[in-house]
Amino acid sequence: MCEMIDIVTADHQPIYRDGIKRLLESQPDFRVVGEAGDAATTIDQVRRHQPAVLVLDLDMPSDAALDVLKRLAAMAEEVRTVVLTSSQEKERLVTALQLGVRGVVLKGSPSALLIKGIRKVTE
Repeated sequence: MCEMIDIVTADHQPIYRDGIKRLLESQPDFRVVGEAGDAATTIDQVRRHQPAVLVLDLDMPSDAALDVLKRLAAMAEEVRTVVLTSSQEKERLVTALQLGVRGVVLKGSPSALLIKGIRKVTE
């Protein structure tokens, strides 16, 4: 049996969160251990479950995603973050990468790219 990759997903839109969860759980080595729709819940889920990967919607309102990344960096959490975004705003992406993001996947990309990205950041 392969080693499971525990994942927390964070997206402010429930339908996207549900779709991401279903996609990830279709993989035999992925286990979604927590979900969040806002910054505070995301931090709580990461602390509680200590996942290998956080899949974070960079487009959450009020810069919530950047707040999450700043708080995780300050807490020295070892979670590897992959952000999903529909925006290609360079400044925002650079900030996210400076805050420790390991991967960026555009929301318009094929699903296989997110799966590959998660596996890559856990190697």
